[in-house]
Amino acid sequence: MVRKSGCKKILLFSRKLERLDAGVRDVLHSLREQTAYVVDDIRPEPDLTELNKIIEHISGRSFDLVVAVGGGSVIDSAKAVMAGYANHADMKDLFQHASEFKNRLPLIAIPTTSGTGSEVTRAAALTCQGVKQPVFSDILYPSTAIIDPELTRSCPPMLTASCGFDVLAHAVESLMHRNANPISESLAKDAVRLCVKFFRQVYDCPYDAEARTAMSEASVKAGMAIASSGCSAAHAFSYRLSSDYGIPHGEACAFLLDGLVSLCTEYDGRMDSIAMEIGFDNGIAFSKWILELKRHMHIRNSMGEFGVAQGEEADLVSACVDSLILKNHYFPITEEMIWKITGRF
Repeated sequence: MVRKSGCKKILLFSRKLERLDAGVRDVLHSLREQTAYVVDDIRPEPDLTELNKIIEHISGRSFDLVVAVGGGSVIDSAKAVMAGYANHADMKDLFQHASEFKNRLPLIAIPTTSGTGSEVTRAAALTCQGVKQPVFSDILYPSTAIIDPELTRSCPPMLTASCGFDVLAHAVESLMHRNANPISESLAKDAVRLCVKFFRQVYDCPYDAEARTAMSEASVKAGMAIASSGCSAAHAFSYRLSSDYGIPHGEACAFLLDGLVSLCTEYDGRMDSIAMEIGFDNGIAFSKWILELKRHMHIRNSMGEFGVAQGEEADLVSACVDSLILKNHYFPITEEMIWKITGRF
């Protein structure tokens, strides 16, 4: 594809070669002749200072294509740097004026995890002044997404679990979003059905090709669902857990997920209806399935397990309730509700 496009100067984002499995290394080797610059030292939860340094290093160079091969941090970094480079701007400008950015380079996103869905969204999750938060712009949409489940086979169980819960969170939050619509709901329900059938299987049997393929499909569909509607409550809490306590994003998203499903079930009949459509008797059965899955995969499930001290709990809950992302939920969520579903009450 790259050769046919005529692109000769690739800005490549990936992890270091020695950390990659053979399939991903083969992809990178195939791009070797056209690669003009490689960024392979992206850390999880990339911050603006780190990305600004990359923009400074490449500012005098010429590129005609960006390729990102990796997980969410790699793809989000590539999207952000591409936007800054193409618009002669830094990351602060991107956060403040993303909607005004017009210039872009074509970007090919090749995910090596089944989780973030970044390859099909207009968002990049970045750390700004120690707090993880998303930035949105149409120019952040990748030009092309290449989904190869074989590239996810080497993911260890905990990474598979964390990324899978990110998929599930995207789908469930999209269904809870005030901007949910027939397209986002259809995609999200399909993603949940695939998770119900294959998520535990891919965790227990990492080399199961059918399960890997299904979770790759679920990731893309959930990503397309949030691209159409958006994220809400679980992500509002997760960003602070990741920023302040170093919790992997998907694991942080999982924390409130079963509780939110229960909360929605108590609030009205909407979650019962959704749960029955995806194969559960009711919303509570859906919530219990999520909780059991968390336990099976050894996902931490209390603020204490995350390392949150008792004196810090209230600040974390307040930050969640104040988050603009939480306002996307289809009914108002109060601090008392958050305390309830975290097990405090």
